Amino acid sequence: MRPLDDGTLGWADYTGNRQYVSTGNTTADDRVAMLFMDYPHQQRLKILGHMRAYDVSDRPDLARVLAVDGYQARLARAPHRRRD
Repeated sequence: MRPLDDGTLGWADYTGNRQYVSTGNTTADDRVAMLFMDYPHQQRLKILGHMRAYDVSDRPDLARVLAVDGYQARLARAPHRRRD
């Protein structure tokens, strides 16, 4: 998760990460909620916003910013969330 500007967060979505992440629902309704858990302190942060996912071939500039240095998996998508 990386800030892209004052109101936008972005992250890299890698192939084969064994996570079930469905971006298909956001084509009909782009509203999302992201939960960040801090288990040691028993706290959570919930962020509401709107999401858009880009294929890396469409936005190589965004993929370069969001890719994790040294991570060998292939980057599939570059989702980002815009704050309302």
